[in-house]
Amino acid sequence: GKAAKMGDYLRYSMYDKYFKKVGNCVGPAACPAGTGKDASHYLLSWYYAWGGATDTSAGWAWRIGSSHAHGGYQNPFAAYALANYAPLKPKSATGQADWAKSMDRQLEFYRW
Repeated sequence: GKAAKMGDYLRYSMYDKYFKKVGNCVGPAACPAGTGKDASHYLLSWYYAWGGATDTSAGWAWRIGSSHAHGGYQNPFAAYALANYAPLKPKSATGQADWAKSMDRQLEFYRW
C-alpha cells in the first residue's frame, strides 16, 4: 500500500540532484544531463523532499534532493524489502529492479 508508494517516490533520492550523468565528471556546468538511469547512483542521498500547493487549483509542485551519499544514509534492509517482499514492492515498472540494484550498490558501498 502506502509503504510501496513511498518506496517509488524515494527512488528519486538515488538520482543526482540535477539529474546529471553520474561518473567521471566534476562541476555543475561541466557534467552533461543524464538520460534514463545513467543519472542514478542507486545510493540513498543525504536528503529528498517534495511538496506543493495546498490549493489544488494552484498547479505547482516541487522536488529537491541532494547529490551527496554517505554510508550512514544507506539502508540495505529496506532496499531488500522493497525489492523482494510482495506487499512492499513498488507498483512502477522498474521499482522492484531499481531497489534490487540499490541493495547491491549499497552493499558494494559498504565493502568499499
